[in-house]
Amino acid sequence: MSKPVETYLYITKGQSKAYDLTFTTGDGTAQDITGATITFTVKRTLSDVDAVVTKTATITDATAGKATITLAPTDTDLDLGEYYYDIWLESSSIPALPIQRGKLVITWRVGE
Repeated sequence: MSKPVETYLYITKGQSKAYDLTFTTGDGTAQDITGATITFTVKRTLSDVDAVVTKTATITDATAGKATITLAPTDTDLDLGEYYYDIWLESSSIPALPIQRGKLVITWRVGE
């Protein structure tokens, strides 16, 4: 199993955000994600039991390996600062795999 990509995500507090994902095989061809579940989870600390945000991605083109995670303003209306997130892909034909993880940074905007 390959190591998940580690990335910082920056979101302005209370704003919507969409993340388009494309899944590929080791040789770069599209991974068919028909029937898969892709989950985005955010926690305040790594040891927290409960998530502050949990979203399931929308599969936009399964045979091309495309999905979108959409965060609403209510999802990003968190205290300013850093959180931990991960994205998992799971299906009956694909073992549960951590795809991406890192820190989610909730930033401010002028006037708030």
